[in-house]
Amino acid sequence: MKLRPFPGVRSLNKHLQKLHGQIARSYVSSPSNSTGPHSGYWKTIDLGNENDDEACCTVHCLKFVDGKFAFVVRQLTSEENQISPGLFIIMSLSKPIYAWKFYIHLLKTVPIQTKTGTAIVLGFLGNIVTQKVFEKKATFEWGRAGKVLAYYAIMMPIAHYWYKFLDRLFEKRAERAKLDAEKEKEKKPQTGLSVIDSTVLKKLALDELIFDPFCIFLFFTVIGVLERKSLSQIREKIGKEYWITQKMSWKLWPAVQLINFALVPGDFRILFVNVISFVWGIFLQLRASN
Repeated sequence: MKLRPFPGVRSLNKHLQKLHGQIARSYVSSPSNSTGPHSGYWKTIDLGNENDDEACCTVHCLKFVDGKFAFVVRQLTSEENQISPGLFIIMSLSKPIYAWKFYIHLLKTVPIQTKTGTAIVLGFLGNIVTQKVFEKKATFEWGRAGKVLAYYAIMMPIAHYWYKFLDRLFEKRAERAKLDAEKEKEKKPQTGLSVIDSTVLKKLALDELIFDPFCIFLFFTVIGVLERKSLSQIREKIGKEYWITQKMSWKLWPAVQLINFALVPGDFRILFVNVISFVWGIFLQLRASN
């Protein structure tokens, strides 16, 4: 099948010529090795100086099936004409691929893995801050970090389904009530909290009274089990630290979750929680290590 040159190649050539005084020699087309929604076709462009027979730079351009572009430049050395270790990414002048858009794609296609991976990365960074900044440890304790990451690996899939449960529990009721309220708007003026506000408050109440205590209990339990503590030791630790941690949690999370349920779209709620959990996780780790 004959592949048509895709838009952007000429503008890329002109851009590189303007910057480096180089000219495009040729390009060839071939299918990319990737599959799925981000598959596409490679275009290879050899660039060289006008007085030089050898190409000094090769540009690989990939056009995805959704119309976006990515460019990878492989710079050749002047002596042996070998590819250097450095790879430089040049985004399309007209249709750049943003990491954020790719992250959204992952949230929609593999939500549990993406949310868990995000929590693990932020949890690991939080553990670094805990050990190096607050505890000022000379040697980083990898085992301790692994225990915290294990907690996030267990917690995030549960959190994913918890938020889905809250949405299913209240959203349909809220939509029906909103339609009824619009029909009755002329007959009966709105007073007090709106239907949407009451739905948010119901989600908030369930989250703070059920899920938040569960998360704290699970944290101390997972850390205790991974530290190979006995059941009595875990129970003693929870009895000592749970209520202190819960009171601190209720000072932070109701306001966070009110914003989360009221303003943040469903797919991004755990991401929002993960960002705040970067700070909250540091507090939890300090309580766990006492």
